[in-house]
Amino acid sequence: MDKGRRPGLHRWGFPHRRIDGAFISTRHEFPGLLALAPTIGAALVIAAGQGAGLNVRVLSSRPAVFVGLISYPLYLWHWPLLSFVHIYEPEVYSPIAEMTNSGRIRYLKIAAILISLLAATLTYHLIERRVRKLPPRPVMVRLSFLVSLLALLGVVIFSSGGLAEIRGPLDGPSSSKLKQPVYLDCTSENGAIFNAAYFNQKPTCPYSGGGANLDILIFGDSRGMDFYRGIENSEYSIGIFEANACMPFEGFKKDEKGTCLALLKRFHELVKTHKPSTIVVSLYFARFYTWYGKEQDLNTMARDSFSKLTESNNLTVMLDFPILTFSPDNCRSRPIKQKLGCVMSRDVYVEQRNTYEQGLRDAAQGIANITFVDPEGLFCSGETCYGARDGILLYRDTNHLTNEGSIILGKWFLDKFIQRSKGSQEGY
Repeated sequence: MDKGRRPGLHRWGFPHRRIDGAFISTRHEFPGLLALAPTIGAALVIAAGQGAGLNVRVLSSRPAVFVGLISYPLYLWHWPLLSFVHIYEPEVYSPIAEMTNSGRIRYLKIAAILISLLAATLTYHLIERRVRKLPPRPVMVRLSFLVSLLALLGVVIFSSGGLAEIRGPLDGPSSSKLKQPVYLDCTSENGAIFNAAYFNQKPTCPYSGGGANLDILIFGDSRGMDFYRGIENSEYSIGIFEANACMPFEGFKKDEKGTCLALLKRFHELVKTHKPSTIVVSLYFARFYTWYGKEQDLNTMARDSFSKLTESNNLTVMLDFPILTFSPDNCRSRPIKQKLGCVMSRDVYVEQRNTYEQGLRDAAQGIANITFVDPEGLFCSGETCYGARDGILLYRDTNHLTNEGSIILGKWFLDKFIQRSKGSQEGY
């Protein structure tokens, strides 16, 4: 990736999907000022008149006229066909490799466009031209009746959950939903979300208060949020400082504005105020080391930060769970598509971890009160890593967990690491 060019970041720390055109991409607002370009261009073409060179030589050519004739049926056909491509082969994005199945999707989209051209041509010749020759009034009655029937059919399909009784249930994990959870500015009675707006919390937010001590304080991005959802309803007082696309490393920069440095300063203030017994760092380490590791000495920063965070606290570093190379939607089959692979090679996961793990462990050498948490056993066994296990969908996209996956991760963490320390650490 070129220096200075980072994928756009969603507020929870993962990349926006960016589909760049020649001049306009999803980074731009559209329609907006950029919409003036095609609008003014079309007006100039019309104003030039029929005798203009462009109009005579290009727009009046047989290919251009043909495209104009089939343009409306082409408009009607192309969108549902491209939508079915997305249903059949969802785009798989990785925070490391961006889209991983772009080649196959590209060919499917080209095929959909070619089929759209053929269907539009047939629609124009077999339907549109014939309808134009029929008497207007009977045609309007028949078309109105047909449109009403189609609308009624749409209502029936929607209200029946996509004709679920006819097509049968989807095969695969059904208790989980492929939807992003709703992140709240405030959370339940046992915890508090200290985000970038911590010092401007609304009075209605039930957070633990200025002087209350915390059992666990998490520094995390969207991975930290996934982890937090799994433990927020435990018996412990838990807070999370959600720092978008930032690391708790002294000197780390993701931009020239110093955003991460300001957030880290606030986090240290929280540590002093709430005196957590355990600090947990839960981040996309593989992503950070891939994007920034060549430009910044993250390992030296990590050592300095680990030393500071363990001066009066226990520190737990949560290693990454796998980033999938397939969409978790593959874990289910659909009527028009057989169930695809819901596993990936553990070697891929090992490659992801190799980008950062040894550096972090070296940075922790000789520092007391620091523990590394490895969730590999929850997501992998043998040489395979899973998107779903025991009928439960673990992921909602390639790099975020479902609610069920978060609960599994949280329960495992509490059982293995917090419960173990009850008898030896005050407050547990």
